[in-house]
Amino acid sequence: LTVQLPVGEAPENFTVTVTRDPMRGIVHWMLYRGEGSESSLEWEQLTADVNWVFNLIEVAMPTMTRKRTLDEGAAAPAAPAQDVTSKMAIASAQTPADLEGDLLNMAIPNLIQSINMNALTGRLELKHDAETAVMFFDAGNPVHCTTYSGEGEAALLELLSWVQGKFRFFREDARQKRTIAKPLHHLLMAGAALQDQITALKDRNISLDSFLLKKHANLDPIEFNKIIEEGTGCDEEKQRQFYQLIDGRTPILEILRQLPMPKAEWVPIVFNMVTLGLCSWKNASEVEGTISPVNWQEVANVAASLSRPDTHIFTKSAYLFFLALEFNRYRRFKHPFSTVVMNIGIKAAQDRIFPLHPEAMTMLSGHIKKLARDTDLLFHFGDHGLAFILPNTDLATAKSFASYLTEILKSTPLVLNGATYPVVASISAASIPESCESIENLLTLAQPKPF
Repeated sequence: LTVQLPVGEAPENFTVTVTRDPMRGIVHWMLYRGEGSESSLEWEQLTADVNWVFNLIEVAMPTMTRKRTLDEGAAAPAAPAQDVTSKMAIASAQTPADLEGDLLNMAIPNLIQSINMNALTGRLELKHDAETAVMFFDAGNPVHCTTYSGEGEAALLELLSWVQGKFRFFREDARQKRTIAKPLHHLLMAGAALQDQITALKDRNISLDSFLLKKHANLDPIEFNKIIEEGTGCDEEKQRQFYQLIDGRTPILEILRQLPMPKAEWVPIVFNMVTLGLCSWKNASEVEGTISPVNWQEVANVAASLSRPDTHIFTKSAYLFFLALEFNRYRRFKHPFSTVVMNIGIKAAQDRIFPLHPEAMTMLSGHIKKLARDTDLLFHFGDHGLAFILPNTDLATAKSFASYLTEILKSTPLVLNGATYPVVASISAASIPESCESIENLLTLAQPKPF
């Protein structure tokens, strides 16, 4: 949620921008002087203290005075509004859930139908590893859904594909913004169809790091439209754009970075591509790189000096160095850039999560690097985390990449000492200038949730 509020009086105009992350509880304030392309950033703060922000605005505009003071009978400043995640934490800590359980025992469609049949009003919290989703109901009807990758009906459809996790339902006021308009039975049917398509792609071993290959060298638009008419209902223009980006050398993940869309949209498109005979597919191990590796020893020596010897991944210090270079590039050329930060672990017995040791980190990073563009850089972040720097990448594309990366990691178990361990990941993204305009705040906003 982002709100902009003009303040001040002519000849100087100011704009206060406040952004609240509904999933992590971070409130980000920025004050701009001037208007349009002539505006400049005065300061930015990460705080939920409204009085502190008001004091900073007074410093920027010393001629501004309070029309009424507390001594003159004005109401005391309102406490900062709590975001969705903060409310969840408070409710979870102070109020027992009215309904809770495990998705292994009650599938999400059945859970939602139960809430609908009992005409319940409140909030449904769902959590799997580090992922959290929230749905709000009014008299049994879903009115709002939010996940890290998006909100609304697309988020609800993606949520319907969850098969593991815990849930809790709290009876409470459902005064939330309305992002869901379709009747519940339509959404459940669409969710069931989406799950069937996900299963069909999985059975064919098609994932985000797979490569699609066109079966027809020259397919005119009329023939293309005739073929896709036989498929599942999808946006025709998006299918056309997606098909045009298929070249046999670009994985599905990279196509979605060029044409971002939620899972509820791209899964049916890929399903149509392969089931209607438009494309064949190969996995990453079957596709050779199109560019030969650079064989310059000096370059290799420099890369080695910036990497940890046990994992061959760039160090945290190198991350900060390259982050500063990207920040300078942004200030000079106004090219946006993003960072994606990951906490990664493996799940063992009793659902205990353990950090990756160097061998596991090396194995996983080799797979992750195949998903990155040539311009993307991978680094260590702390003792057990990894981070990407994504040059010339806006926030929406970075968040889509983070969402896709989460799905890929969860579907890529590690085999260590003859045993197989599921991978769990908590991933977050932030961008300059969309999220903030300083490296310090970028690092704060990009911090993922702990396990």
